[in-house]
Amino acid sequence: MSFSVDVLSGKTAFVWDFDGSFCDTEQLHYRAYAAAFAEWGHELKEDGYYLRFTHLGEGARKELAECGMSIPLEALLAAKKRHYMRLISSEPLPLFEHIETILTRLLERGRIAIASNSPRDEIDLILERTGLGHFPSLVVGREGELRKKPFPDIFQAAYARLGVTPHEVLVFEDSERGLLAAAASGAQSVLLLTPFNRTLSFQAPYALACSHEEFVGVLTRAQAT
Repeated sequence: MSFSVDVLSGKTAFVWDFDGSFCDTEQLHYRAYAAAFAEWGHELKEDGYYLRFTHLGEGARKELAECGMSIPLEALLAAKKRHYMRLISSEPLPLFEHIETILTRLLERGRIAIASNSPRDEIDLILERTGLGHFPSLVVGREGELRKKPFPDIFQAAYARLGVTPHEVLVFEDSERGLLAAAASGAQSVLLLTPFNRTLSFQAPYALACSHEEFVGVLTRAQAT
């Protein structure tokens, strides 16, 4: 399969979603949510989790409503945070096979940033433990009054801090809500296909859809032209 290298034309900043794009942490998020729900005696099914929690962002609030549970959302999210921090502090952290190659080659073309719905402390810990912390020059997580994706706020904050326009940016995303946020911010996107999202439906616009391995091929062809 051949992919156009035009997606890289004029791009000087490469802004990455974190979970499921930059780092392969989606199953750890599921396990943390499952452990949190289990504290209240509810089994969170993995089947459907990636669609509802990751892809669409409906998440814990809808799960609580549909199950008729009276757990305070804030208490559930605090429990999830506690379990997730335990997992990312102690367990091996999975990396996408070709991520270091991609990041190294992108650094030759411009700057790399992370713009994520995840809190900064989670991102920083994972970057430290995986040894990938030297790649991004900027990390924007969920902070202050920035609205979560699908709103464009987190991406727009990243562009402003990088000092670039959306036309100079290529975004890397793995979810519908992330692609919607990137489109609303005015930037082009690469949809990274993974085992967790390959069967999901995407309606949001993107310039290219490929796996991490296939994007290495895009970079190789671009380097040869």
